Amino acid sequence: MSSTSCSGAAALSFYGYVRATVDLDVVVRPSEDNLRRVHDWLVDLDGQLVTNPARAFGPHERWKMFKGQNAAVLTRLGQVDVVQQLPGLPEWEDLIEESDRYEFAGLSVTVMARSRLVEQAPARVGTGSG
Repeated sequence: MSSTSCSGAAALSFYGYVRATVDLDVVVRPSEDNLRRVHDWLVDLDGQLVTNPARAFGPHERWKMFKGQNAAVLTRLGQVDVVQQLPGLPEWEDLIEESDRYEFAGLSVTVMARSRLVEQAPARVGTGSG
């Protein structure tokens, strides 16, 4: 089972829509093991908080992710928005079941369904995740 689903502008590119963006939005499976992996990946990428770039992404942020909070992280590869909550976002199993899968650069990428992206767009405005 997939552990993340690409969303936002990066997901739109898989459907042929180009939108300028400076971040990668990922919806994550909310299991403790997966959240730990995502946290460790962001730490390995020298993650810093978008809201306070002088502060490293660390144990406090992992705890907040375990509590279901979203995270906006600046990394050496760019900004990553970790999404767990948005109005209208379905349960993880339902989201993944309706998602599409693509091969990209030798990787299998799970991408939020186009219809779900359209539904979620208004919810993302002003959240720091869009």
